[in-house]
Amino acid sequence: MIEDMKTSFCALTADINTGEQVQIKKGKLSMAVRASGSVPLLFSPVSLDGRKLIDGAAISPVPVEVCKEMGADIVIAVNLSTNFFSNKKAVSGGIQIALRATQLMIKTLAELNCQKADVCICPKIEEPNKYTLISKFLNSANLIKIGEVATEKKIAKINSLINRPSS
Repeated sequence: MIEDMKTSFCALTADINTGEQVQIKKGKLSMAVRASGSVPLLFSPVSLDGRKLIDGAAISPVPVEVCKEMGADIVIAVNLSTNFFSNKKAVSGGIQIALRATQLMIKTLAELNCQKADVCICPKIEEPNKYTLISKFLNSANLIKIGEVATEKKIAKINSLINRPSS
């Protein structure tokens, strides 16, 4: 159960019927993670407490405010959407255009969220030549390496925050 964990935890989700942000801070961890990972068009929404929940990225792709509300002294954010538009090829068809518009909204929201973070790590995840949702989840070893490289660039800043004198 989430409430039995040693470290504070919150899964951020969105109620697809009301548009409300829903923070899951108690109950089954597996259900909270499943709800938070319910990316539209990839996974079905999760029914919980009378709500239909989807990935919280629909409201807050980089939930810095939630971390601060939970008492975080330092927030190290990771923005996975900074390189959404690296592939300049035109998209066509209703689904691809709708997905691209969604990416634009997520990218903009993520940038706003990151302004409130102490440090923001921005891995440069390249888009494939042909735009597909599932391609983002392929080649995880390469994605991990991209994340490591982006994090290395911020280590000095992170260390300075961790080692700063208390006020």
